[in-house]
Amino acid sequence: MVLICREPCLVNQAFKDSAWDIERWEPLISNRQFLPWLVREPQEDDLKKSRMITMGKINQLEEMWKKNPDATLKDLDNPEGLNEESDVRSV
Repeated sequence: MVLICREPCLVNQAFKDSAWDIERWEPLISNRQFLPWLVREPQEDDLKKSRMITMGKINQLEEMWKKNPDATLKDLDNPEGLNEESDVRSV
């Protein structure tokens, strides 16, 4: 299986000389959803645990991952960006 981006890869004809049969290509998205063989649908328990997150929070978390790959959304709520379990402060 080969995944290829549409922009800019195909537009720039980056794979023009490849021997791939373009007629056999299939989309990864149908009805605004990833196909189930690529990404499984969440179980009911997963949906109960889920929550909405803003683009801003996603960007903040990605920035935090550069310094701490184990950071979570909980870390965004702490001023020092540390998880509550690992946050040790002397009073």
